[in-house]
Parts: sequence; structure tokens; C-alpha cells
Amino acid sequence: MAKTTDFTANECLKDAIRKEQDAAFAFYMKHKDTLLSEKSLGTAVAAHRRKLARETIRNAFCEEVLRNVQERRRLQAKKEEEKKILEEEYLQAETRNDVMYPVSPRTRALLYHGVSQTGDGRSGSARFLHACDVKLGCLLQ
Repeated sequence: MAKTTDFTANECLKDAIRKEQDAAFAFYMKHKDTLLSEKSLGTAVAAHRRKLARETIRNAFCEEVLRNVQERRRLQAKKEEEKKILEEEYLQAETRNDVMYPVSPRTRALLYHGVSQTGDGRSGSARFLHACDVKLGCLLQ
């Protein structure tokens, strides 16, 4: 088929299309309320609206869950940072050695009594501990 070279026919066609679209738009704007009413739309649109409402509720729930997860992650990161700071402070503290004092001779004798020196081994040490009062006060005196 040959291409038409009549430009006036093309312009008339464009004008006719434009007028038809304008008329359709004017009709829609005039009767918009009746066209979009619940009665004229039918059950499919009502079902679609219910589905959109459920999606809105689901989206709100998902956003709340997401906020909770972000809050938990933020708190966990904060706890890990605090833990790291405490560990660094503990490792850098020079006062850790203040609690390390030499053991008393009585405690040393109680702890190491009979271990491979006299041949009694653990059983002899256990008999000695049960014979003695094993309370914390007895060990530290």
C-alpha cells in the first residue's frame, strides 16, 4: 500500500480524533459520580477494594514488625558496643593484679596435701578435706 501524501486528510483525521477524545472526557467528567458509584461498579470492584483494605492492614503489620526488628538490631548493636568497651576497659585496667595475693601456708597445705608427695593421691586429699571443715571460712583462715 502506498503512503498517502494528502496532508489535509491527515489533519482532518487528527482533528476528528481530538474532538472525539474531548467529547468522551467531557462526558466522563459530567457523569463521573454515577459511573463510579457502588451500584454501577459491581461485585468485582467491591472485592478488589476489600483486597486493597486487607493489603493496607497487612502492610501496616509488616511495617510494625520491621520497626520492631530495626529496634532490636539497634539495641543489640548498642549492647555489643557497650560489651566491647567494657572488655577493653577490663583488659586495660592495671588494678586487676591487686586481688592476686599469695596464698596462705594453711590454704596451700590444704589444697596440696597428699598429692603425689606422700603417695596418697586424690583419695587421701579427699579424706583430709572431709575431715576438716570445708567451709569457705576454714579455707581462708
